[in-house]
Amino acid sequence: MLFRSWPKIQYGWEMTRWFCLILSVVVVLVVSVSPAAEPGAEPRPVILAQRAPVFVLTDLAGREVRSEDFAQPTLLVCFWVHSDAPSQRQVKILEQIRNDYGSNRVQVIGISLHTGDDTPVKDYLASVKLTFPVLKYSGKVVTEFGGITAVPTTFVVDRNRNIIRQHVGLVQTNALREDIDLTLRDYHETESTD
Repeated sequence: MLFRSWPKIQYGWEMTRWFCLILSVVVVLVVSVSPAAEPGAEPRPVILAQRAPVFVLTDLAGREVRSEDFAQPTLLVCFWVHSDAPSQRQVKILEQIRNDYGSNRVQVIGISLHTGDDTPVKDYLASVKLTFPVLKYSGKVVTEFGGITAVPTTFVVDRNRNIIRQHVGLVQTNALREDIDLTLRDYHETESTD
């Protein structure tokens, strides 16, 4: 009986108008009951992170370096080759970022994929004067990071040692800064709630 009082709907344009009206009401209802974000807050990306592997590698002087030795909020791990032009640009970008943020906030580890005699890598490093540690290649570590398909490949690791981003190829400064700022913001938010 209720339906008899509704206006009769003609097929065609009239049906389309009713469908659009009902769809609009549903959309308004869904939007009005969804949780609201804080005013002015940026949407937070959801990141399902893979754990960064724990490793022990040697530097070019033969000293052992442990991944656990780096307790900064952000760790950048770059797999690179000294004779590759994009890799050369990448390590310079990483050096500048480390200097801009400070080593107490951002630490960089370079992992050289060069095999054989270390002299060419040492010569290159002497010419560019990098201040972050450069470690020797390990197939096991490459596998634990999920494999490397191109150089350079840079991983952004947060303070909980989760890989939040993998950049394959040369990554520009602004993209790395966005990732670092995200990890630092999360770090400071967590510190203030503790």
